[in-house]
Amino acid sequence: MSPENTKKLYDKYPELFKGKDMPITQNLMPFGLECGDGWYKLVDECCGHLATLARLEGSWPLFVQIKEKYGQLCLYANNITDLQDIVISYYENRSAHVCEECGDYGQIRNSKHWVLTLCSKHAHERGYAISDYTAKEMGLKEGEYVSLDELRKTAKTLQEYT
Repeated sequence: MSPENTKKLYDKYPELFKGKDMPITQNLMPFGLECGDGWYKLVDECCGHLATLARLEGSWPLFVQIKEKYGQLCLYANNITDLQDIVISYYENRSAHVCEECGDYGQIRNSKHWVLTLCSKHAHERGYAISDYTAKEMGLKEGEYVSLDELRKTAKTLQEYT
């Protein structure tokens, strides 16, 4: 996440991000939020819910690390209650449908063993496969994109030969 958006979250939720001032041997938040700006809104909403629960329950979680892993948001925190854990899981699961780059609708995409959640536009820009229908909507011509439909046909053909 950009330093600007990271700072906004640190300033808005200082109780949740006390770890940013700890040595990296104790907390990884000094590295910042290791994900794209498209997930800023998800993290902000999650922090808002966690802060509300913390005030009600009297127990403040402490973020240890926030990052992307296998195409989803991972929010690692210590000192969480059962309700706070449910909130964290909800936002981690929701991230599988939000483009990490821009925040629009996205889906998990896999290319060369790298998994990310991206919208069609950002998937195309990064060389991930998109459907022929989506390519047409984007105004792309054959050969200007990696065709998901062609990859499926190739995979089916390979299965038939093995």
